[in-house]
Amino acid sequence: MTLVELCEPLFQYVCRLNRSARLGASIAQGTVRAEIHAQFAQIREKAQQAPGMGEQYERVRLPLVYFVDFMIKESALPFARGWEELAFEEEKFAGDEDFFEILEQTLADQSAQATERLAVFYTCVGLGMAGIYIRQPEKLRSYMNEMWARLRPRFGGDDTTRICPEAYENVDTRVIWPTAARGIGFIVVALVGLVVGVLGANFYMYYSAAKGLKSALATIRDGARAVIGTPDAADPNGQTQGGEN
Repeated sequence: MTLVELCEPLFQYVCRLNRSARLGASIAQGTVRAEIHAQFAQIREKAQQAPGMGEQYERVRLPLVYFVDFMIKESALPFARGWEELAFEEEKFAGDEDFFEILEQTLADQSAQATERLAVFYTCVGLGMAGIYIRQPEKLRSYMNEMWARLRPRFGGDDTTRICPEAYENVDTRVIWPTAARGIGFIVVALVGLVVGVLGANFYMYYSAAKGLKSALATIRDGARAVIGTPDAADPNGQTQGGEN
């Protein structure tokens, strides 16, 4: 069992707690406090049973306390703002800063034991521990990159290796995209033809309507001219032509 595996139940508990808070679950502060103390007690008991693990755990226990306090304070739990930090019980009042001071010391230590402890710090920061750098994501990213550079040989392996080589054994390497390209070309040609056809039909309809309108206007104009050129039906004296009063 590695150190980060030993601390895994605590990480899972914090994640479940935050998930419950987001879902609006009603959780009593006293219950949470008791469960966290129980988690730490169980981890310590397991650490003491594993050779060499007890000392390693004690060196990350306080950073874990700072992590739990920060995650609860920044959560959506109803008592988040009024949370009395667990670190206060040990007279530690600057956990958000102390966490990263211990991290710096661990990074400076090039031993294998320090690298194992870095896995715990890496998990804490990855889950949301920001501390005094809560407004400086670039600083947190820098810490993550520095830690991962130490952890990669142990946990990450080679980034260029294939995770599942068997998946590449029967891969169809034929180039199939030209068929798709031709299909797209046909669609484009069809759309262009459709647009041209619609425009042509609109032009023809406009031309026919305009021609009919011109013909109607000419008929009206000719009729008006004929009416103007016809003699009046009565003379100025009120008598009809060729007739008597």
